[in-house]
Amino acid sequence: MPKVFNTEICIIGAGPAGISAAICLAKNNIPVNLIEKNSISHDKICGGGISGKALQLLYNLDNKIIDEILLQPETKISKGIKIFSPNNKVLSVPFPKEIGANSLPPGITCKRIDFDNVLINAIDKYPCINFFRGINISKIEQGSDSMKLSSEDEKYFFKTKLVIFASGANSWLSNKLTNFNKDIKNTGIGLRGYFEGVEFPNDKGFIELHFLKELLPGYLWIFPLNNNLANVGIYQILKKIHGKKINLKKLLFELIDENKSLRPRFKNASISNNIQSFNCPLSIGKRKISGSNFLVCGDAASLVNSFSGEGIGNAIESGIIAGLQAINSIKNNDFSDSFLKEYDNKIYRNFEKDFKLNNRALKHAKNASLLNFIINSSNYNKILFNKISNLLIDYNTNRNIDKKKFSLNALTKIR
Repeated sequence: MPKVFNTEICIIGAGPAGISAAICLAKNNIPVNLIEKNSISHDKICGGGISGKALQLLYNLDNKIIDEILLQPETKISKGIKIFSPNNKVLSVPFPKEIGANSLPPGITCKRIDFDNVLINAIDKYPCINFFRGINISKIEQGSDSMKLSSEDEKYFFKTKLVIFASGANSWLSNKLTNFNKDIKNTGIGLRGYFEGVEFPNDKGFIELHFLKELLPGYLWIFPLNNNLANVGIYQILKKIHGKKINLKKLLFELIDENKSLRPRFKNASISNNIQSFNCPLSIGKRKISGSNFLVCGDAASLVNSFSGEGIGNAIESGIIAGLQAINSIKNNDFSDSFLKEYDNKIYRNFEKDFKLNNRALKHAKNASLLNFIINSSNYNKILFNKISNLLIDYNTNRNIDKKKFSLNALTKIR
């Protein structure tokens, strides 16, 4: 006998965006059905480096979450970032020891599976959240004032006034509703492995981005973790991979074995898991992310930073905005396309300037000479160093920066 569940709000996807939306609703005493297709957590590729922005948002949502993340055995507090130019010069930008009135870490590195498990465990204390795990929603029927969701095995049916899609990069149901077609122009790819025994000079806890000429406009990252582990991977634009038929896994090991700066650091290292890859839906421009009886947030809404590939902070923020929009819809008993359009407006008011800056940076990152100049000059040009630092250490968002004045082209005029 099929089970039928009725509630005003359903959320599909229990990642950072979905859980943030669920907690936002639960704190306002609104029942929600949270549906996750995976029966157990999977170690996703992205999200090994958690920004200060993401930590602040989570703290405001539920301050106990940060405490639990910091207790995970591999979690390490980030003390700064090192950016390596194509000609192997390095710009070191230290982070402050703590940020905000609540003395939060400026950023952390952790295993993504630990991060997701902490978020999932956090919902246990909210009785308003009814968590369904291991249920794959495969069909949606849109009525005049509601949605009906069906599980793949047709054992579960959910009737709801509003669906919040937080179902990640491969959210085909939300893509169908919004008529969004993914292509290689708006998709990045991340490839990651955990390595034991990578050497870190001085072990200062700096995360690293290596803009190697073989990878531009992408980069190789090295994130230190506790227990002698490092998160090592490559971020690249899918269009370049397809165009040049690049094997990213092969390229990663070639760079580790042959690059003169990386080779000595990996001489005693060994990989501790299988190399994995994951698509990143990039924030190339505006797209439809709402409609009658539904909202789309997180990776499903293509909110990943096109330059860096980072999406956790934007996922959490969009989940909170979706939760607040749902509260407003319940208050006004209005789940129409026109009323929910305010969600699109709010998302793009918050993120549009960041998206433009990221896309501009991605465009200029194809130019190795320009990157060499910017990174190398920042070591002795105080104005340029401060601009780079402010871009990296604006923990609320990057919105305090004058985007018209801050571009890689403009920086080349600074002497």
